[in-house]
Amino acid sequence: MKYGFDHCRICGKPIAAGRADWLEQWEAAQRRPPIPETEWRKMGFLAAPTKFQLKIAPANGCCSDCGLVISHRTSRYHVRGIASILGVVAMTSFIAWVIFYMRQ
Repeated sequence: MKYGFDHCRICGKPIAAGRADWLEQWEAAQRRPPIPETEWRKMGFLAAPTKFQLKIAPANGCCSDCGLVISHRTSRYHVRGIASILGVVAMTSFIAWVIFYMRQ
């Protein structure tokens, strides 16, 4: 399979390079991978990911279809959404409790 810095990290489709220093980061990651090869192969990547792709933007370097799958897998939007709703309900309940039982 043909693969390079301007191909999707998972499926190998050609994509446009996202940043100016992307090639240098990609080449550095191929020389010294930030994680062992067994780990990034297990994640389904065709080549070693850069530190930027691991920590900051997991979907960077992927086509739109693969990037959507990775971003949903790593970000867990449903968990964050439920936690946000529960946080708002808890804060509202606390504030209402304080207001109702506050001495005037």
